[in-house]
Amino acid sequence: METKEIPQIAIMQVSVSEWNETKKQIAEIVGLLRETADNKSEYLTPKEVCEMLKIGRATFERHKTNGLLPVYSIAGAKRKYAKKSEVLRLLSEGKF
Repeated sequence: METKEIPQIAIMQVSVSEWNETKKQIAEIVGLLRETADNKSEYLTPKEVCEMLKIGRATFERHKTNGLLPVYSIAGAKRKYAKKSEVLRLLSEGKF
């Protein structure tokens, strides 16, 4: 027979001003997370760049090495990313 673990509940009192300050801090953190998520969508993986430009991975690597296609690291990520705006600029300039 399994025994169920009963969750413990803690109750604490805080002043209204402390609670409002905490809510404000949480709202700021949520805003930063949303901003980070929006910025990440600006970055494309090498696969996405290849699909967008209709090029192979070797061509992507060559353009990256030659500096035609700048790549960036995002904090906490091992992979390199290209900015969508830069890929679109290269397309509009007819470089691909």
